[in-house]
Amino acid sequence: MGREGRRAVTVRQDGDYPDRLAALAADSARACAEAEGIDLHETLLVTSQPTPAFAAEVAARLGVGEDAAVTVTGVAGDPHTSAVPLAYHQAVAAGRDREFRQLLFVAVGAGLTSACAVYRHPEHSPVR
Repeated sequence: MGREGRRAVTVRQDGDYPDRLAALAADSARACAEAEGIDLHETLLVTSQPTPAFAAEVAARLGVGEDAAVTVTGVAGDPHTSAVPLAYHQAVAAGRDREFRQLLFVAVGAGLTSACAVYRHPEHSPVR
């Protein structure tokens, strides 16, 4: 690694890893939407960013428009666990969150693992 080896991390991954992550994210989002009783066509997807086109790939797998999915922008590489909250912050700052009834946070990562959570705007939340 030479003189800079202590400052760098080399990560190797299978060639199909990004595709497997997108498939897992779509499956998880679909299951979460079904469990929560939400319509994905009324939902803004806020995703992690293992690849620059990840949000668009997940949207395509779910059959929703590319404009219905956001991830963090303006960063180099994969921001890992920071991607979802930063993408949410950017979406709110741009007013994107108010274009949809609810938001579905979808994060995937090594292992393969996934997590999803729904945020309903208070005016759209069911009364309990």
